[in-house]
Amino acid sequence: MSRNGLLSLGVMLACIVLCSSLTVPMQVHALPDATSSSPRLGGHDYYEQATVVVLGSCNAAYVLGFSWRFGLYAPTVRRTIYLDADEENVSLTVVVIKSNQGFGIYHDYDDMHVTLRKARGVFFWGGKSLLTTSNSIIGICNARSVSISY
Repeated sequence: MSRNGLLSLGVMLACIVLCSSLTVPMQVHALPDATSSSPRLGGHDYYEQATVVVLGSCNAAYVLGFSWRFGLYAPTVRRTIYLDADEENVSLTVVVIKSNQGFGIYHDYDDMHVTLRKARGVFFWGGKSLLTTSNSIIGICNARSVSISY
């Protein structure tokens, strides 16, 4: 990746961090009302050739055959990245900015599993960081395919 590409990626990550502190009402893939007596049925969505932004916290983020370096992961070779958020106090937001199937926003599901296949980008996960003990994650990547189960 060239120096200009890294600089623009850094600026984009800084904008994402600043925007993540803002409260934005979302209606796409929203959770049902808490007073509703009907159970929430899960779903599964699939995107191809997608640009994905990940914010929030997750209890597992892993790449098979590779370890995170001080919480930072920036693959130069496309790899498959798995993100799991399946605890009550974990809140993961996944925004699919652009893909062949359109866009999507997934926010605050109790049990969300994201698979980013053939992904290349930059991720920071606090679960493997020496700087923080939180499970916060932030990242942006281009992926050949994205699978989201909620």
